[in-house]
Amino acid sequence: MRLVLFTFPIAILAGYLLGGRLGNLASTSFRYGWVGLVGVALQFLPLEGTLGYLSLVGSLLLLLFVASANWRLPGFVLILAGLWLNFIVITVNEGMPVTKEAVVA
Repeated sequence: MRLVLFTFPIAILAGYLLGGRLGNLASTSFRYGWVGLVGVALQFLPLEGTLGYLSLVGSLLLLLFVASANWRLPGFVLILAGLWLNFIVITVNEGMPVTKEAVVA
């Protein structure tokens, strides 16, 4: 969560420096945004074991669907590639490839 709080302001600042404006988001025709929000919400559920793994895979499938539906928007090909790579790693390893102790540390 700290990473998100750190990167959002940097990304917004970089966008402004490159000539973008947050107001432009209102005119963007983003498809299936609510599905993406459900996908992100699934990652915050406090589930463990098989159910946690299945919710993570389901989350990634929903996010892949949304990124695929919006691939023509700037940056979504890169988002789609990143999601696909995460999906492969998580499904092959049957979860995140880190131990619980490493996450806590």
